[in-house]
Amino acid sequence: MSSTSEPLLQVRHLNVTFETPDGPVAAVQGLSFNLEAGKTLALVGESGSGKSVTAYALMRLLPPATRIEGETNYGNENLLELSEARMRALRGKDIAMVFQEPMTALNPLTRIGLQIRESLYRHTHLRGAAARARVLELLQQVGIP
Repeated sequence: MSSTSEPLLQVRHLNVTFETPDGPVAAVQGLSFNLEAGKTLALVGESGSGKSVTAYALMRLLPPATRIEGETNYGNENLLELSEARMRALRGKDIAMVFQEPMTALNPLTRIGLQIRESLYRHTHLRGAAARARVLELLQQVGIP
């Protein structure tokens, strides 16, 4: 990708503050980064440094009383200004995350292929054999037989 192209995700001066009975708690302060299409970005830090809060903020999965400020541009859209309907359309299709505690996010009694297929049903037109083929392709891409 050339250096003149726009990043896929651009985060500028992200601040996340939780309102608590004891007053506001700043969880993320002034975070900025770019993510180019086809690239990988790692957020590294000690426990409690705001890595997960950052991901939850970008996905808009934090409690309503949380104050999120800054710019979070995905393509030409500011994620912080999108309607909830538009965010639902993006989540799982264009933007996704693997939660830290997979036992709370994935059902251990349901095969992973069925859980992936559920997302495909929700966000694509794929059904039946086409959905199964896409699930197998996705699993192969991440090295799961």
